[in-house]
Amino acid sequence: MNYLQIIIKNKRIILILLLISIISLLLHVLSQERFVPYNIQETIIHKNIEGKNKYFIYGTFTIKSQCFLNPTTKGMYIVPVNSKGKVLEETKNILFYAPFNGEDGATAYERYAWLKVFAEQHNFAIFSLRIKADTYSTNEKSKYYIYKEAGWFSGIFKIQYFLQKRFNLTKNKLCAIGQSSGCSMIQRMVVEMPDKFAVAAGHGGSRFSPYIPNQKFPPFILSSTVGDNTNMQNRENYVAATKANIKLWYMETHPINNKDLHSASNDVFRVLTAFILSAVDTNSEEKDIFIRKFENMPLFQYPLKKNKKLAPQIDQSL
Repeated sequence: MNYLQIIIKNKRIILILLLISIISLLLHVLSQERFVPYNIQETIIHKNIEGKNKYFIYGTFTIKSQCFLNPTTKGMYIVPVNSKGKVLEETKNILFYAPFNGEDGATAYERYAWLKVFAEQHNFAIFSLRIKADTYSTNEKSKYYIYKEAGWFSGIFKIQYFLQKRFNLTKNKLCAIGQSSGCSMIQRMVVEMPDKFAVAAGHGGSRFSPYIPNQKFPPFILSSTVGDNTNMQNRENYVAATKANIKLWYMETHPINNKDLHSASNDVFRVLTAFILSAVDTNSEEKDIFIRKFENMPLFQYPLKKNKKLAPQIDQSL
């Protein structure tokens, strides 16, 4: 009797077993708490960085979000460790990268050299998510992930807490950075829960949340590209923050090229990275770096070539 005959003869049993497997899988997913990672897979990565051996735990996970287009989704994290897999004492900060519409945040770390700098040179733990989105629901607050009503905000902090607990990390406030819709998401999260953030940075956002007057705000820098369709929204957002008596840093930059007026250049990420690192130093009471580089420059253009009325030139030592 060949395999085909066995399958035909026992097809009812096979179908029952298959159905049981599907039901078990569904029950497993349904039993998971929203935004608590499961199906965790971890590997230790070894890299030689500037002549030094460095090690990282690279993890992937699944979460049940029950959000629009994302009943479940995937995520990643990376945590600096020593050669024995123990988390470094210097690893005290967690950075969340908020993906733009259509981007797989779960693969962002592999694609962005500037993001790797946080983990490889400054011992940050980093995490991000794959968030499916479309271009039809962007005005529907219950569906588009940048809005509180879509259900993602509290979930981001659940993942932060998961990492702090799993790796016994210092319970510092969250650091965040994002581009385009990811920038809009972060701005809205900070307005909604400013006390949960150590620092935030973003480029090219446009759907900004109104500010609450005199709100206590973490260090926050936004940037946009001259000529981009988000440029005016960013200027208006800066003015709105100023009127609300909120300290916000804002930078305008020149485009990468004439065809791409939206994306951030390497120079932009160099400044945003320096801002985040300086703000974290401020939170750990090492204040001179942050004050020297940014405190007296709430609005600037980098590099300053035109429009001298816009702002003073940024410190070239950044």
